[in-house]
Amino acid sequence: MQLGRKVLGKSHSAHPGHKRFVVGTVPRGSPFNATFGLLCEQTLVNLCANVAILSASAILGTTAYVQDPAVTQIKRAQMAAAERRILLIHSAKFGSSALHRLADLSEFDLVLIDAGLAAGHRQVLDDAGIRYRLIKP
Repeated sequence: MQLGRKVLGKSHSAHPGHKRFVVGTVPRGSPFNATFGLLCEQTLVNLCANVAILSASAILGTTAYVQDPAVTQIKRAQMAAAERRILLIHSAKFGSSALHRLADLSEFDLVLIDAGLAAGHRQVLDDAGIRYRLIKP
């Protein structure tokens, strides 16, 4: 959350002219503060966003993973609807995997990571030509 605030700012009003919106429905009992489902996915198919800023549960090598199938499906739809895709990820998520493959990191225009990323993981990204930036606190 702190990394996200550093990149995106503390509030929407800090970025006049930028619009954020929510589509779809929230399923009953959802543990996530997000929207999913057919209505959400159908809406995303008909949108063209300037940028999608996404997260992932884990990074193994150069692949991003998410633990929930509904979340994975909506994140993929968000990626398809955006002209530019940015992954915002904490360094602690590197070196592990989750059940569902989201995307290869090369599918993102930029990967933003906190400065705690280990040298070995940086080398993997460099060798693969992944565009990333380390964010200092």
